[in-house]
Amino acid sequence: MICAGSIQARFRSFFANALEPWIVDSGGQVGAELITETAANNFPRLPIRLGESHFVWLATFRDEAAERAFSQRLSRLSGWRDGAPEALMPALMRKPEVLRLAPTPRSRLG
Repeated sequence: MICAGSIQARFRSFFANALEPWIVDSGGQVGAELITETAANNFPRLPIRLGESHFVWLATFRDEAAERAFSQRLSRLSGWRDGAPEALMPALMRKPEVLRLAPTPRSRLG
């Protein structure tokens, strides 16, 4: 669960207000948002990284051209951090990493 004052909650708000509109304007739709689970690992056979926080979003686009246009826009984007709260700045020093995934033949997205 995300506490309202947590860094994750603040980043989620920043994402919703600053980045998600660009995704939608580019013909995309955010399908999932995933954040780091902070609870203790109750399954020790599954190794986890401690002390790291991540926010992952997955989006679909109406076609490959829209996805390419968004990726190019994101790579050229400067000032995207301008509206971020000061407390988030250390977490935003790296450029966003974009991975392009393709649906498998059995996927509902395919």
